Amino acid sequence: MNTLKTIATLTFAAITLLSLPATAATNLIVNGGFENPTGVTTWTPFSPSVVPGWSGSNSVEIWRTGFNGVPSYEGVQHAELNSTGAAPFSLFQDISTIAGQTYELSFAYRARANSSESFRVQASNTGGDMLSQVIDDHVVGQWSTFTQTFLATSGLTTISFTSITPSGTVANFLDDVRVSAVPLPAAAPLFASALGLFGFLQSRRRNKTS
Repeated sequence: MNTLKTIATLTFAAITLLSLPATAATNLIVNGGFENPTGVTTWTPFSPSVVPGWSGSNSVEIWRTGFNGVPSYEGVQHAELNSTGAAPFSLFQDISTIAGQTYELSFAYRARANSSESFRVQASNTGGDMLSQVIDDHVVGQWSTFTQTFLATSGLTTISFTSITPSGTVANFLDDVRVSAVPLPAAAPLFASALGLFGFLQSRRRNKTS
C-alpha cells in the first residue's frame, strides 16, 4: 500500500474525528438547579430531607429568581450556600460513578454581598479527594462558572460545597450544578485501529527493504 495514501486516509480520519458533534451527556446530579421544592416566591429555608438530591449540615436556602435583584443563572430558583443555622455551611450529594472514568463537574456561583466570600468544592470518597478547590473569585452582581474534570476512583463519589468565609449566613449563591461522564468519541477506536494498521504497514515496509 502506498504510504502517502495511507497518511492521507489517516489525516481524513483525524479530521472526521475532530469534527464529530459533542453528544449531550447525562447530568448525574439530581436537582442541580434547585428547582425543587417548587413554589418559592422570595426565599425559603428547607430541611434537606425535602430537597430532592441534596443533603446539608443545616437547612437548604432556596431563592426565587429576581428576589433582591438576583436572577437565577438558569431556571427560576437557585440556592444560597450560607443558610440559616450553625456554621460551617455545606451542601453535598452522592452520585454513582465508575472507577477509572473521567467526569466533568460544572456549576454557577455568585457573591451575594462582597468579594471576601469563598467556599470549597470537592469530589471525594472514603479514599480521599479527587478534586478539591477553593472558590474565592466571586463577583457581586454577576454569575461566574466553574468547570473542572476529575478521575473517579470508586463507585460512589460525593460532590460537596462548604463555606469558608464569611462565617455568617450571607454569602455564596449556587446554581446549575452538573456532573457528567466525559465521553470517548465514537470514532476514536476506529482511528486508533487505523493508526495501528499504519504502524504495521510501516514495519512491513522496513522489513522488506532491510
